[in-house]
Amino acid sequence: MRRDLLGHPPNPITQPPPPATRPGAPPRKGTSVSTTRSITADRSGPITIDASLLGHGGTITVRAAADCERATLTITTTDQDGPAADAVRDATLRSDHGLVANVQGKGDTGGTTVITGSGRGTHVVQNFGTVTGRVVGLQIGGNVVGGNINVGGGDVFVNGVRVSGQNATIIQGSAPIEITATVPEGSSLLARTHSADVRAEGAILNVSAHTQSGDVTTGHAAKVTASTQSGDVRVEKAAHINAKTQSGSLRLGRTDVVEGSSMSGDITISDFGGTAHLKNMSGDIRIHATAGGDITASTMSGDVTVTATQDALTDDLNVQANSMSGRVNTPPRRPGNA
Repeated sequence: MRRDLLGHPPNPITQPPPPATRPGAPPRKGTSVSTTRSITADRSGPITIDASLLGHGGTITVRAAADCERATLTITTTDQDGPAADAVRDATLRSDHGLVANVQGKGDTGGTTVITGSGRGTHVVQNFGTVTGRVVGLQIGGNVVGGNINVGGGDVFVNGVRVSGQNATIIQGSAPIEITATVPEGSSLLARTHSADVRAEGAILNVSAHTQSGDVTTGHAAKVTASTQSGDVRVEKAAHINAKTQSGSLRLGRTDVVEGSSMSGDITISDFGGTAHLKNMSGDIRIHATAGGDITASTMSGDVTVTATQDALTDDLNVQANSMSGRVNTPPRRPGNA
């Protein structure tokens, strides 16, 4: 008998995909211009959300609410036709001892393409999705622009002023896909993505998230297992954390037991107390201890910095740190400590 990713047999409670909308057709009366599918758990209480968003950009978000008795899950995109809408319509969505949502796109990460040309016929093509932070050196039609840049309706606005660059073409990509679930506290999340981000908010029991370039962000959890190639991992508070990234950073808050590794990203723990084993190649490691415990931190070329409160030092904080070519700064050992 075929079983799903959680090892459960198939359940007849399955939501069929909605009928396809003819490309370019106006929305049906009483509907919004979007493509949406929803499902409700077949039982009340904490459950596991098993969600995958592959081949398309977007976000998987699971929110634990104290007043939620029965979990609900929605897959949506603002597009009514195109790759994003097709992926939502074709997605697997079912209730089977939890809620399962599997979305498979065709490699379109969404975003916008800016094509600029010069007098010599040279063209520069830049494809990007969601850009956060500061963008430096954007050039449109030979004009270098800076400040707050917005694209809408085919026009480019810088600090609220429309910029008309010669030979500039704006091509809007497909919209992102959002998988959003509201669950009772104590529920768990199993998520897999390529470029989509994963977010767990509220009191979640276990979070297991694996991405290629998406970020993983969690609030309060008992256990977090996260791996990504170029995305960042952020955990506000968890009793047990196992996090790995290649070029992304690890930013951890309150921790008890941590195993973390990165190739070139930084590792930061802002509220340590317990046990930590951290490895890095070229990134820095920064730890602030507020309680005692054992820290093992090593990096090849990055710096290792450990700070501690007086309570942590009194509570037998033990630090073993080394770097081959970087600097190592740790609290002084208390007399009598080995």
